[in-house]
Amino acid sequence: MADTRKKVLEQQIQEMPREMPKAGYLPGKLFLNPAIAPTVAKGAPRPFAPGEYVRNPDTSWSSEVTRTVTNPDLNGGKPTNIPSLYVVDGKPYLAKDEDEAASLAIKSGLSFPSYADIPTADKAAVDRESLWQGMSPDKASSISPLYNRPK
Repeated sequence: MADTRKKVLEQQIQEMPREMPKAGYLPGKLFLNPAIAPTVAKGAPRPFAPGEYVRNPDTSWSSEVTRTVTNPDLNGGKPTNIPSLYVVDGKPYLAKDEDEAASLAIKSGLSFPSYADIPTADKAAVDRESLWQGMSPDKASSISPLYNRPK
């Protein structure tokens, strides 16, 4: 699995914006849709819903940057795939690392599916990434979110 993960990460790096955004608030035009946005407490960070995105200054677009974490406050420490790109204070925000991404996920109040082990979580992330390849923002709403939608 390590080789597969490495190949996917290398491919993602090649397809990423020419100038990777730095952690923190991101420049670019934000495209949000309150009708599809996840419901979070007022003032809480929230991940982008599929179909929402930020148009980066280099004209690429971003709506999700996935991290696999094992944080005791998320699913009892089981491997969990979470976003690290959020809407914070009405602006796009990229977490600096897994700890900050986990903190934002917890603050959102949303639930995220867990996996039995890291290889299974990595495979889910790799499979998910393959769905995004070559997709335009207007088609992104066809992808399920990383968070569990309320029933």
